[in-house]
Amino acid sequence: MKSFQSLRLYKESNWGSLSFATQSLKLFISKYLPECIAVVTFGLLRILGPVLEKLLMAFSAGLTGIYLGTFPQYQEGAWWFLGSDLSVKVSRACSGVTFYTVLSSLLIWLLFTERPRVGRGRGILLLLILCLPITAGVNAARILLSAEVYSFALPHLSPEWLARLHLQAGIITFLPALLIVFTTARWRLRHEPTV
Repeated sequence: MKSFQSLRLYKESNWGSLSFATQSLKLFISKYLPECIAVVTFGLLRILGPVLEKLLMAFSAGLTGIYLGTFPQYQEGAWWFLGSDLSVKVSRACSGVTFYTVLSSLLIWLLFTERPRVGRGRGILLLLILCLPITAGVNAARILLSAEVYSFALPHLSPEWLARLHLQAGIITFLPALLIVFTTARWRLRHEPTV
């Protein structure tokens, strides 16, 4: 008899722990929903990275080609500008997919914090689509900046320093672009009436 009572108390205590855990999870999600959605979006976009790399790489190479006045050629898994003054290669590492992932996640977080419960589904889809040309434009600017820096610094610096310059060109281009897009979107969401 005593063993049955202890078994019943054990089951009740486990159900109580499960109920507490469920309530705690609900409270956490209700309090931190924008952050949860942004983290999930970031993770899903990282999983889709290989598909996004190809799309963004082609789009960025096309925009770079418009500026250079020549069309890129696809060879060996990268886009090459062979007929221009600059010898430019746009590879998978130059696709801008990390910038796209950060920008999309940040703007979705902003949407959920500034516009609770108003058009979230359409907003997420619109932001994911809108971030593609923004990323391609910013990435094309980074590619051109990197190519110009390379052409100037190539005779004077070692390959290690050239790699550092390439990284710095990305930081100089992507960080201000991220801040400008975020500030503009935040201002727009705060000053536009909800529908």
